[in-house]
Amino acid sequence: MSDINPHEANRAAELSATGVSAATRNLQAFTAEFNEMSQQSIEHTKETIEKLRSARGLAEVLAIQSGYVRETVEHVLQHTRRISELLTSLPLEMSKSYAELWSKSLTTAIKTTEEAGEKATAEAERLSQPFQNSEHPFRSE
Repeated sequence: MSDINPHEANRAAELSATGVSAATRNLQAFTAEFNEMSQQSIEHTKETIEKLRSARGLAEVLAIQSGYVRETVEHVLQHTRRISELLTSLPLEMSKSYAELWSKSLTTAIKTTEEAGEKATAEAERLSQPFQNSEHPFRSE
């Protein structure tokens, strides 16, 4: 039976939380960007509707609509760039977190294996003591 080291278990849990934390930060950034984009879109649409209500002819309506389309495309491009930046940084941040987690987990596994080997060696030596100290029919001298 193996002994579970509470300190190592806590460290593994902290490392897992680090990976989740990186993902959470990125999801929060995505959410904030989409929220901002939605708010700007609603505000821009409300302003355009007010302008269209006060328009005094077809030429003015067309000018307002064309300005609306141009500004909407600019906003979409601005937010698309930001979302692209977030998408680009997400794998890097996640891989950093998980690389650290993997490295520390590997170190812990090596340490645990070494400790288990030392315990097994000590136990084998302890169990072989009676045979080493007595005459045994299979022992050749």
